[in-house]
Amino acid sequence: MRLPINKLATLVSNSGTTWYSTTSRLDAITGAITGVPTATRNTVESFSRQYPFWPELMYYPAVNATNPDYVWSVAQPPDAPSNVPGTLFFAQAFEIGGSLLPNLALNHLATAEVFCDNAATLYMDEYFAIDVLGVISLLLVNNVVNGTINGTLSDVGQTNTAPFPWQTISKFSETYTTILPTTIPLLTEYFFVVSFEAVNYSPDGGTINPAGLQYIVELYDDIGIDNG
Repeated sequence: MRLPINKLATLVSNSGTTWYSTTSRLDAITGAITGVPTATRNTVESFSRQYPFWPELMYYPAVNATNPDYVWSVAQPPDAPSNVPGTLFFAQAFEIGGSLLPNLALNHLATAEVFCDNAATLYMDEYFAIDVLGVISLLLVNNVVNGTINGTLSDVGQTNTAPFPWQTISKFSETYTTILPTTIPLLTEYFFVVSFEAVNYSPDGGTINPAGLQYIVELYDDIGIDNG
């Protein structure tokens, strides 16, 4: 029997639920799932277009959806040293369900549209967040996208002439299946997480060197599980 397609979530870059880390992607993911800031992670800052030639991701008005913001740790990060790109890690999480989920093979469709100045790798994962006496531990359930990239995270060979690689909007779309374990511990929450490793290249002389990340991620399934 053909099951109906159900939209589980739309995740867009914003200052409320997008987290950044200065140390690692896992640190950003931990912040996005637990909501706990530390000295190395916090929610991002959102801002308007910092450079007139940045592309912009935007829904058609008829969709009546929230458009993504440009985000980074700050609106204009300090310049990185010569030939050393400024690297940050970003994450946003959506809770699919909790410990009452049955053992099901869940068929999903995940899509993403991404802009980054200068470049970013895209990851999509599924995690269990297991609460043991108030301590949250994360367990990777499924790796959906393992670091696909349009561009390079290195300053080496960067171009100083248009068109620039950051003018490209990258598109991802893929179906995947998750088979959950037979036994899921109590007080377990089940998350879909989108995350990025993003870089801002070191400046070239006196040129403008803004940084920004913008994305739209949508998750669908053919079962229609609600949160809880």
